[in-house]
Amino acid sequence: MTVPSPQHIPSLAGVPRDISGDDLLDGLRSTLLAIKRSQAALLKARGISFTEWTALQLCAAAPARLGELAERIGLTPAGVTDLIDRLESRHLLRRAQDPEDRRAIRVALTPPGERLWSGTRDTLRGTVRRWMDQLTPEERAGLARGLAGLERVHAPPEGSETP
Repeated sequence: MTVPSPQHIPSLAGVPRDISGDDLLDGLRSTLLAIKRSQAALLKARGISFTEWTALQLCAAAPARLGELAERIGLTPAGVTDLIDRLESRHLLRRAQDPEDRRAIRVALTPPGERLWSGTRDTLRGTVRRWMDQLTPEERAGLARGLAGLERVHAPPEGSETP
C-alpha cells in the first residue's frame, strides 16, 4: 500500500505555492485518514484492530490507568473496559493494582502482548519508511519543514501548559 499521491487528494492536486490553510488542512486530513486505513488493514491481517493496537501502544512504555487510556483513545470508561477485557482475554494485557493508589487499576502488556505490539510496530514503521523512501529529497525536506513549522506554532508558550 502507498500513501495517496497529491493527485489523489483533490485539494492538493498541483500543490500551488499559495495553497490556503483550509486546503492544506483538507489534504492533511485526507492523507492521515489514508495512512490510518492502510495501517488498520495491516493490523487486521495480524488479528488486531487499530483501537486494540493503540491500547497496546499506550501501555508499551509503562502500565497505564484505565482513565488515561479512555481519554487518549477517545473511548468512554465503559468502552475502554470492554476493550481491555477483550485484550486481557487474549492474554495481551493484564490488570494490576496501581502501587501509588490502591483504588486504581493499571494495565500492562503481557509477554505475548509485547511480542504482538513490537512486531506490528516494526511492520508499520517499515511501511511508513517505504512510503518516505518514495518521496524525493525535496519532498522529504518540505515535509520536515512543514512539520517543524506546525510544531513551532502549536507549541505552548513558555511557562504555559496549553497552546
